[in-house]
Amino acid sequence: MQEDNTPKISEDNGRDNKGRFSVGNVGKPKGAVNKSTKDVKDFIVNFLNDKAFELPLIWETLDDKDRASLWLNLSRLVMPKANETEIEDKNIQLLNIDPLEDEY
Repeated sequence: MQEDNTPKISEDNGRDNKGRFSVGNVGKPKGAVNKSTKDVKDFIVNFLNDKAFELPLIWETLDDKDRASLWLNLSRLVMPKANETEIEDKNIQLLNIDPLEDEY
């Protein structure tokens, strides 16, 4: 027996006669997480928690290039994603600093 996944039409759920969202209904709220996405994230977190004690052993076997790659990939999991911003103030002066120069 197959499930009918067709949305029910009613004023309560904001659907029109064709089952589409009516005007003013934006659908899923901002920040809402898809169930399958949440399940995958939970699986990855559990896997990493179970294997965390092995990271120092793995780290010692890697060459410098692979260490850098591992560091960057793992840091993406814990660091917030940076957003690009534009500088509005046009009167900002940039300093050019030469690290080899002794005079400041």
